[in-house]
This record gives sequence, C-alpha cells and structure tokens, in this order.
Amino acid sequence: MFPGGFQYYQQPIVVDIDPKNGPAHGVGVINFYGSGFKDFALADLQCKIGSNIGVAVPVSNTQIRCIVEDMDLVAEG
Repeated sequence: MFPGGFQYYQQPIVVDIDPKNGPAHGVGVINFYGSGFKDFALADLQCKIGSNIGVAVPVSNTQIRCIVEDMDLVAEG
C-alpha cells in the first residue's frame, strides 16, 4: 500500500542548464530549464550531478533549481 496514494508523472524535458560551469567543490546551484516541471506532491525531488546528490526545488513549470551542499569534483564530459 502507498500512503497518500500513487501518482504517475510524465518525465520532464530538460532543454538548458545554467550555469554551464561551476565550482570544483563546495555548494553548487544549478538551474534546469525545460517543460513538464511541477510540484510533485508525493515525490522527494532530488538531482544528481556526477555522484553528488542534491535537493531539487521546483521554481515554476519550466524551471527546477538543484542545490548540492557539498559537491565533489566532477570529471569533464
């Protein structure tokens, strides 16, 4: 049984990110732009940059902000 019910969401589409470059370590804030972003009521939104996991915060239906508190160096590419 699922507390609160079960919901299916179509995958959002990412068309751009900002900034394109960031710090080698420390706090990272990345904005994802696209479509299909919304407040997913039953989901714990996260984002992953390399092996670093952060909190994803919905800003609008076209933007999600990812905040990684302690980002390790990510290999180029």
